[in-house]
Amino acid sequence: MAEAQALRELAQRLGQATVREDWETVARLDAEVAVALRRLPPAAPPSAGEQQALGYLRRVHAEALSRCRRETVRLDARLADMRDRREAWTAYAVNDEGDQFL
Repeated sequence: MAEAQALRELAQRLGQATVREDWETVARLDAEVAVALRRLPPAAPPSAGEQQALGYLRRVHAEALSRCRRETVRLDARLADMRDRREAWTAYAVNDEGDQFL
């Protein structure tokens, strides 16, 4: 039962970090999920409580992964836009520096 409670608490923390879009905490908790899953005894079937906790953790983890992927796509688009505009920004900055001497 202690494992089930620990898995539920881990899922709750992961869900909270995901909602806050605290990606550093999500990454740390993702690593904790991996450790927690490796600690489960491989030979013993999970108890009903552990099965429920694992299902909850699986759903929360899937949502975190989905949101991380969406954020990655958003940031990739933002970086591509910045790369596309870099030349214009540079030209503007050079022109702006030249205006200071007038």
